[in-house]
Amino acid sequence: MNFTRHLSAEQLAFALDGKRSGKGYQARCPAHDDRSPSLSITEKNGMVLFKCHAGCSQDEVLQVLKGRHLWPEEKKHAQVRNLKTKAEINAFILAHENNLKRGIPTTTKAQQTYRQYQRIKYAPFTADEVFEMHAFCLCYRADVRKGLKPSADDDAKFREYSRTVYRLGVPYEW
Repeated sequence: MNFTRHLSAEQLAFALDGKRSGKGYQARCPAHDDRSPSLSITEKNGMVLFKCHAGCSQDEVLQVLKGRHLWPEEKKHAQVRNLKTKAEINAFILAHENNLKRGIPTTTKAQQTYRQYQRIKYAPFTADEVFEMHAFCLCYRADVRKGLKPSADDDAKFREYSRTVYRLGVPYEW
């Protein structure tokens, strides 16, 4: 089962219990109490586009989609993203902890970086891994709903991912 980092229009519509409508999809807008579908979802040039015809702004809809783990969060810490290896993170953590033990003062930025690196070091999964698990489960369910027969490997992967994501309550984003 292949999927991109972002969900397709079809996958997003499925997650919102939407239906096909013309060239796109219609679903109930998650940003307001919608009784009839008012959210249009389409895909153009590989980008998912949506519009609430009841008047919700894109930001309102986007925040709800992010809250439901249907849209990836933006990375907030550029300095963490630019590191290439866990060895660099571990080296920074050890150096910072040694400085603290010796009583050497640190800057606020160093403290913030230290906390970010600890999250990376001790996180059971990266944000990308968690997003992949969530997206795989959505894609798997969409395929089953369409009547497609998943492979044994996909079945095993779905069981593992759903157990990790849903039963253990792994958050979408650190």
